[in-house]
Amino acid sequence: ADYLIRQRWFGAKGRQIVDVRLIDHAVLSGIDHPALLTLLKVEYREGSPQIYLLPLIIRPCDGMDDSIDPGNTFLILQGSKAAADVRDATSDTEACLSLLEGIRQQACWQGAVGTFTCVRTVALESVPADPFQRVKRIAGEQSNTSVVYDQALILKVIRKLEAGLNPDCEVMEFLTLRTAYRHVPRLLGYMRYDAPEGTEAGQASGFSATAATLQRFIPNEGDGWNDTVQHLNALIEHGRRAFAMTGKATDARVLVRDFSHDFFRRTRRLGQITAELHVALASDPTYP
Repeated sequence: ADYLIRQRWFGAKGRQIVDVRLIDHAVLSGIDHPALLTLLKVEYREGSPQIYLLPLIIRPCDGMDDSIDPGNTFLILQGSKAAADVRDATSDTEACLSLLEGIRQQACWQGAVGTFTCVRTVALESVPADPFQRVKRIAGEQSNTSVVYDQALILKVIRKLEAGLNPDCEVMEFLTLRTAYRHVPRLLGYMRYDAPEGTEAGQASGFSATAATLQRFIPNEGDGWNDTVQHLNALIEHGRRAFAMTGKATDARVLVRDFSHDFFRRTRRLGQITAELHVALASDPTYP
């Protein structure tokens, strides 16, 4: 429980935890060190329990404080001659590459109760099969964990599993496979967890949830609000400089028309792209 509370992605820090249980686990393949996809069921004093996904990898360590990352370490296994660090696998390059390869190969990792199934879309065929060199976990996320591969792909590991298809995954899958709209990152694949009914993971009627999504990575270049504020500040400063040079006030309409031409062009384009998105989403009435 202490480890969960320290994590940014754990969303119930204000609730009192009464029990945390391992309800399923599957072994990740293709890794030199033991790695697992684990599901934890978190029970609270009040309210419904929640299921969290925690990928783990076990690596040797010397047991010294300076060799342990407290933010990622789940626990330390101390033997008579050696110690091992059990840590969040999303901080480990080898484990992250294994998750990516699982989606590429449509792997199926059988757990003790349920199954982690990887699904690739046709869009993944456009990604070169060359091995990736740089793997980096994005810092600062609140509810999930994202890993970027060579600034080309992004894997989002969904921490709190909820029954049903993840809305983001559903929308991206529709846009990728059923429309020609290409102004959002295409869905390349995803990982799903399924457990049969009558089990603690599957509950009374079975359980299926999206566990991860893989998309093209688009670097963030800012947002519309900050872009607009910066432009308005620049417009005001431009007007001040024009007045200082001529000693005459420039017609505001002319000033805005000349200085903001490119800004208006980009704003119109943004509106067009947004309209095209709504048209794409409404293009197939047979798809709910």
